[in-house]
Amino acid sequence: MSHRYRIFRNVARGGGFYVEDTDTGKQQSLRTKQKSEAERLVNVRNEAARIGRAKMGELGGASVGF
Repeated sequence: MSHRYRIFRNVARGGGFYVEDTDTGKQQSLRTKQKSEAERLVNVRNEAARIGRAKMGELGGASVGF
């Protein structure tokens, strides 16, 4: 299983860490220069995406109406 979000460092913009959504290509600053903190933030996003996919699988992809 591949991860939805990946981490990279943008040296041209001061060396901060960024995250890229591999589904949409959108990039966003993680607002940190610490690798351990950046990895933690990306892991949280990947876990949330994994749980979201699992929930959609439980629903069978059907939309829930109220």
